[in-house]
Amino acid sequence: MYLKKITTSLIATVMFSSNVLAASSVDVIDWTDDRSNVSKYNISTDINGNKGIVDKNGTVVMDYVYKDIKILPGWNKFAVQKSKGRWTIINISGENFLKSNYDYINTDYCENGYVITGNYGANEFNNKEGAYNKNMELVIPVEYQSILYTDDGRLLAGKLNSENTYDYYVLTDEGTLEYVSTLPGIISKSSITGTYYIKNYKSCLKYDSETEKYTKGYITVTGLADSDLNVLIEPIYENDTFSFYNNLAIVKKGSTSYEEKVSGKQGNGKYGIVDRNGNEIIECKYDSIIRKVKNYILTLDNEKTTLTYDELLNM
Repeated sequence: MYLKKITTSLIATVMFSSNVLAASSVDVIDWTDDRSNVSKYNISTDINGNKGIVDKNGTVVMDYVYKDIKILPGWNKFAVQKSKGRWTIINISGENFLKSNYDYINTDYCENGYVITGNYGANEFNNKEGAYNKNMELVIPVEYQSILYTDDGRLLAGKLNSENTYDYYVLTDEGTLEYVSTLPGIISKSSITGTYYIKNYKSCLKYDSETEKYTKGYITVTGLADSDLNVLIEPIYENDTFSFYNNLAIVKKGSTSYEEKVSGKQGNGKYGIVDRNGNEIIECKYDSIIRKVKNYILTLDNEKTTLTYDELLNM
């Protein structure tokens, strides 16, 4: 670790995340970090793609030796990815605050006082995650599969149990983990106010169109829970999200195989329509369902049926 001044000969090799090139004298009024927070530091990239940290004066205060860097606003610390791909947390002097390195560090909740550290499992439902607070104390051991900071200010940790469901615990003010609920999947924030997505996976054959062969794979299924973690819709649908229109959403389920597309995994399941309580207004048996304003076009074996929203409600 050493300090050096950026000279004009280095202008071509230093690129700031705020798209500002710096000479030895830098005049930056609105200096923001990688999370768009006002900061006295910024991330800089050299000609080889290595990351370092510079201050407002254009002085390199952390050498270009990292694959990636995340600034922790208000912590005076940085999450850094080392050359071998593992992550840790250091300060500007290079002091390391973690006993172990991790496959990833999630800084989404650092403004709430936490960072999430984790190691990859067989898939995203088997990762092992933990949480550190601002004092760099491990408040949740790295053995949970899901950690979420809720809209009402709770830190929830979900652990996979022997029944392939997840036991959820809340971090109390006393620093203990108190059981809250058991859910059939991992929860994540939803675009629908007052709800969380529940996601899990099921075994499904992966089809390779080039070799025309099937291999073992899995496909993600999604459900919905309310803010009190009551299940509204079981995670059986192959939707990434639920797009409700007048309380109805088009869903898909039942795939036995899928192909990898640019847009994601495309399974061979059938389409139906559910309401916000998980009732299937239209059974999942159609090849496609498309909504055009208030009309729904249902296709089955090349035969099309058009139903209005009012007709759906009266079925």
